[in-house]
Amino acid sequence: EPYRRQRQMCIRDSFYIYPIIFIGLPLSTRILYALGGVFLFICQRFIDKRLFSVWWGLVPVALCSVGSGILNLTFDFTFVFYAFSQIAIFFASHAMVYVFGRKKKNFDLSDFLKCFVYVVGIQSLLALLMFLFPALHDFMYSIIRLNELEDEMVDSTYGMRLQGWGSNFFGAGIINGLALILMAYLFLNKRVRRLWCFTILYVFILVIGILIARTTLIGFLFSLFYLLAWKWKNPYWIKRKMRWMLLVCLILLSGVSFIFLYLDAKVVMWAFEMFINYGSDAGLSSASTDRLKEMYVYPTSLKTYLIGDGLFNLKDHYYMETDVGYLRLLFYGGIPVALCFFIYPYMIIKKTLATYSSPLFKRLLFIIFLYVLVLNFKGLADVNLFLILLYGLLFHWVKNGQTVESDTYE
Repeated sequence: EPYRRQRQMCIRDSFYIYPIIFIGLPLSTRILYALGGVFLFICQRFIDKRLFSVWWGLVPVALCSVGSGILNLTFDFTFVFYAFSQIAIFFASHAMVYVFGRKKKNFDLSDFLKCFVYVVGIQSLLALLMFLFPALHDFMYSIIRLNELEDEMVDSTYGMRLQGWGSNFFGAGIINGLALILMAYLFLNKRVRRLWCFTILYVFILVIGILIARTTLIGFLFSLFYLLAWKWKNPYWIKRKMRWMLLVCLILLSGVSFIFLYLDAKVVMWAFEMFINYGSDAGLSSASTDRLKEMYVYPTSLKTYLIGDGLFNLKDHYYMETDVGYLRLLFYGGIPVALCFFIYPYMIIKKTLATYSSPLFKRLLFIIFLYVLVLNFKGLADVNLFLILLYGLLFHWVKNGQTVESDTYE
């Protein structure tokens, strides 16, 4: 019975993390969850009104967006629509809080994080199966709707990299990297029953994540930093962490060997291009990193730094043809938008820590925020869908006197 309920929660969580627009439905699964959240607020008063104060974190970026659009006479209000999308995610997250919140016994913060990790693991397994069995790939993509750009990108990269279902490329790499950071927290919090199985899942999410999007490596590095920085002088933790790292290396070596032996050479060459180039004295680089360097173009006028150019996307490409997150923000709305974009996640984290805090958990949220800041050197990124769900769940538990973290496993 507990396992059946856990599977059901993972399925529900999956359609929140990886939104799908099924054929015949006008809206994505996440928007449908958002409508469910609105219903819970209006009809059942499930959402505490104090939670709405977090919306103030969206006001600065929305106001800057309006100002940039008007002053530049472009009337491009991209981040006003972004604010509305975050409000939709807020309501969708509370539909999920309603599901998780009903599990009042034997379900705590670490169980929720495990559920998130399991969903990423299932998505990774599905990506592998869709690559190995093209008929499955064709079927899974035949029952969902993609926009024109997504359809073109999926077609152009098919057979060259693994593809997810509901999230691909940079976005999928962000989620896989986040899952690795959460797994480091679970290990440090001693919430691992079967270390072998846990390690296999960690390596699986890492390797499949790299085969989907090499951005996963950033999350991997942050998970290592989090792991090694925690109580780095404590002899007990040094031994414990070294044992786990040894196990990770052994399983990772086996996994990479399997990939080189059995997966298509094109996929392997693409996924590990950086390391292959490094081994051949070409430096730690890839076609993607070389292209990223070319995208570092900077504004030439003071006006752009102050109010931006008021343009975010053009018809068939990004404005100024740069994909770098900070530069897209800078060109759109200047330094004000580039700063205000991060106020909302900062506010969520601040309110989360005001609701519940422990030294290890506080460090986790710091690492996640730092992870987002670094990701924006690559592309426009946030993990607000995770942060707002975490905040809502903790607020619900504390409000109802529920235990946030039960005893750790030894």
